[in-house]
Amino acid sequence: MTEYQTDPAAVRRWPVDPAARAALEDYFRRAARQESIPALAGSDRDFRGADLRGLNLGGAWFSDADLRGVILRGSRLNGACLSAADARGADLTDAHLRKADLSDCNAAQAVLRGACLQRCDLDTAILREADLTGADCRNAFMPDVDLHGATLDAVLFDSGEGPPTSAAAGCSGRRCTVPRAASPERSMWVTKHPTS
Repeated sequence: MTEYQTDPAAVRRWPVDPAARAALEDYFRRAARQESIPALAGSDRDFRGADLRGLNLGGAWFSDADLRGVILRGSRLNGACLSAADARGADLTDAHLRKADLSDCNAAQAVLRGACLQRCDLDTAILREADLTGADCRNAFMPDVDLHGATLDAVLFDSGEGPPTSAAAGCSGRRCTVPRAASPERSMWVTKHPTS
């Protein structure tokens, strides 16, 4: 079982921005005083330059935050809010984002290899050229998600369900664009990519 960290000594590299660093330091102080893990108040903060791998950031607020290039490998982000965050090029390899809100998040060229995205809200998220190899996207809410050029090798989607016809038409091999489904019964969930 993975042990997620709530200790400032686990931060490999702090964000350059003083306000983002202060938000993290406040989170660690509160975590040390409580039995339950507090939520990180990181909305509208600039976390660029940070290496936060392996941290327990479940329920964190990163809405409108700048997460470009931030390393969150193997971090626990279940239930976190990354709505409208700029996460271009972020490394979320093996991160746990179950039930996270990534609506309107720009995660173009992000690395989400092996990430758990179960029951995530990815409505209008931009995942252009992102690497989702081996990600678990079962029951993910994906209307209008932009997966243009994304790598979808071995991605887990709900079994027995295929992509909307309109999505299948825009795919070539394992690189794919998944637009909004054409039929009303398929308009809410994109569940499986086409195979080559």
